[in-house]
Amino acid sequence: MAVALALAGTGPDPARLRRDLFIARDGGSAAVRSVDGTLVILGGHLDNYTAAQWLLRDGDRRDVETARMGAHCDELGCVANASDGRLVALSLRAGALVEDCTRARIVVSAIPVRRACRGPELVLDRFDAARDGAAAVTFGRDGVTVETVAAERGKRPWSAGSGR
Repeated sequence: MAVALALAGTGPDPARLRRDLFIARDGGSAAVRSVDGTLVILGGHLDNYTAAQWLLRDGDRRDVETARMGAHCDELGCVANASDGRLVALSLRAGALVEDCTRARIVVSAIPVRRACRGPELVLDRFDAARDGAAAVTFGRDGVTVETVAAERGKRPWSAGSGR
């Protein structure tokens, strides 16, 4: 028991395991960690199951509709401020991309980004989601770290898009 107690404090720091942004496998919805540490759900036509799982994984008992209240959405997309002040935009229509690419530091697009979008630190579009699956993003002082389902699971014959 003494060894177990001694090793209990040597695990990974929970704060370092906290992700700042979750992106659904289709790129059509996302969850961003807000200034108060809770997740704000972004998206037009949400996959409520996925959004509920993000909240559950985070230990948040709020329902999806309550978690959406921190986002500013219209028919073109949604924006929310991340915990470090970065503006995160979810573009649902092409008309949102011009403004999102000039204002937001992180752009997630449910549609393909066909033109240059050079202002943001990170741009992930529908093609990225189709190729790599869902993603989790961590914001750091040195930039952003993106973890994807495809990178985690690897290329396997039974995985969609594995090049069988």
